[in-house]
Amino acid sequence: LAKILILWFIFYLGPAYGAQNCKPEFQSPEIPSIVSDDKKLKNLVHVFYDNSLSMMGFTKPQEDVTNLFGPIINDLQQISESLGTETIYNTFGSRFETIDENRASLVITPIFYKCTQSAQACVAKDKKNDLHKVLNGVTRDIDSTYIIVTDLFLSTSEILGKNSQKIKEPVRKIFNSGKSIGIFGISSSFNGKISGIPTEGGLGSASYSSATARPFYIIVIGSGEDVDFVKKKINKNQKLQNNLSQNPDAYKF
Repeated sequence: LAKILILWFIFYLGPAYGAQNCKPEFQSPEIPSIVSDDKKLKNLVHVFYDNSLSMMGFTKPQEDVTNLFGPIINDLQQISESLGTETIYNTFGSRFETIDENRASLVITPIFYKCTQSAQACVAKDKKNDLHKVLNGVTRDIDSTYIIVTDLFLSTSEILGKNSQKIKEPVRKIFNSGKSIGIFGISSSFNGKISGIPTEGGLGSASYSSATARPFYIIVIGSGEDVDFVKKKINKNQKLQNNLSQNPDAYKF
């Protein structure tokens, strides 16, 4: 036992004593520390475009009414690409799919909203946009930033009774996770048909084709900094500012 203790002291104390008394002839350089600022780290940005047929009216000119949809959405694509490390474009409404940048660039043209299915299937899908499915996707990947472009036109079946929980529940989860939601409402010229309008009693639906202007909405879900970043960029849009000088109610946040 005594021999074991002696060996332990030699191996343990010997190197320690030597290290204290053997100083190098040069001064060791300081190792730089890597400071990580989580607020500056960028995440994925998911952009969702509502491609229901009712959105097509924003892409067609209307006499004597300013179209803000085109210039704002063009700016929004640049904003989203500078907001995160990667931007993923998607559609929802009449169809859910991931699209490439070339397809996304057509969002301000009528062809983007053309339904290629049967007329009956197109009409049925145009009566609701299934926004709750997008919101549910947000709750499964809460660290990403989400930008949703839509006319926010929800059918009666989506907002009444138990179905309303499909939207309320994911929104509650988003807020509980500490994320923010910013909603931008922008009035623009409109030349098309609005489908899925509830009839009296809520048992059926109708369409309307005489609107010359209506709002579209940009919903940003992410950190407060993300929402503020998008807000500042949108506010710099020159065509929006020119229009606000004549119509201050054309834009709300």
